[in-house]
Amino acid sequence: GRDLIGLMYDSRYQDAGWMLEILGVGALFFAVGAPIRTLPMAFGDSYRYMWQQFWTVATLIGSMLIGAELGGFIGLLLGIAAAQAIEYFVARWSVSKYGIRNYLPDFLFAAGMLAVILLTWSIRGWPGSGSS
Repeated sequence: GRDLIGLMYDSRYQDAGWMLEILGVGALFFAVGAPIRTLPMAFGDSYRYMWQQFWTVATLIGSMLIGAELGGFIGLLLGIAAAQAIEYFVARWSVSKYGIRNYLPDFLFAAGMLAVILLTWSIRGWPGSGSS
């Protein structure tokens, strides 16, 4: 995040790198759930897909409001990232009726990516710590 912001923007925006890193963790959970999000449509169940989208939006708005109330701007960012993780479980629940219950690939991908993220943060410094 910090390197990407440094590459793309001038020095006025360098402090935005840690924000991108926090949002990137949320994007990890979005990527984990991406293959299953459209399964209701593949099964011709547009009604279930509509409700899945509704809960995605409701979770995002709720997480943002709670995060902002508890932690200000940092809480808002954490709420956005948390919403992606929560939404993964909503998506998993919504497709359970189709008999797709193999969580192992999702778990392995998420665990591997989280390990890379934590290793990078332990070497480079945690988001918001001022390290570059």
